[in-house]
Amino acid sequence: MIAKLSGHSLRIPRENCLAFAASTFLNITCWYVGRTYSLLYLPAGKTVLLGYTMPVWATVLSIVVFKEPFDKRVALALALGIGGIVVLISEDFGSLGNAPIGIAFILGAAVAWAIGTLLFKRVIWKTSTLALAGWQLLIGCLPMTLVAPFVDMADLQWQSIPMMIGIACNVFVVLAFGNYGWFTLVSLLPVSVSSIGTLMLPMISVAGATIFLDEPFGWRQATAMLGVSAALGLVLFLPRAPARL
Repeated sequence: MIAKLSGHSLRIPRENCLAFAASTFLNITCWYVGRTYSLLYLPAGKTVLLGYTMPVWATVLSIVVFKEPFDKRVALALALGIGGIVVLISEDFGSLGNAPIGIAFILGAAVAWAIGTLLFKRVIWKTSTLALAGWQLLIGCLPMTLVAPFVDMADLQWQSIPMMIGIACNVFVVLAFGNYGWFTLVSLLPVSVSSIGTLMLPMISVAGATIFLDEPFGWRQATAMLGVSAALGLVLFLPRAPARL
């Protein structure tokens, strides 16, 4: 609706349809289904952290498959960011090993997201990013919407007004604008750089859990935040060294 009101065309050109379908399936359907079902086997916090190993897969694939540039600064940023995440989950490595199905779900979702992101980056789209983000969210969630009544709907407590408000907020605000922002970043920056930016999301989750849920904040959380912050600073704020002639 926002794309239409902004004067953007909502039509997906025929030459983009196949790439659009593949990108939607990987970025939306696989990511959200894998992440959701991993919650049946893993704590929510650990699921988030494992899901955001995506920058590793995206960076490796972008270098090996698409020959994107990979300098020492990006390598150091990736090491700092992932190192921070590893420190954060280090106290629960033992419990992660007891849930191989959950780990398979979330790591599979992270790899699918990485491949979908690379695909989105490599295609020359003839539709606005705003329209693409809206269509991807709408169509990517359609399979889940059709299957949910036969799988999980009996467990939902529809009489809960806060739950319904939360679902509406996530769909129409968080997911819609989040996906638009993400696809905009991917279109502007190398995948290795934009994917490192996603490491900030687990840090926001940790901070929110500490502030609103009274979860403990110790040296692991502090180390992880420092590592991720340093990684973001390296790729987003420090200028690249000039190329040698």
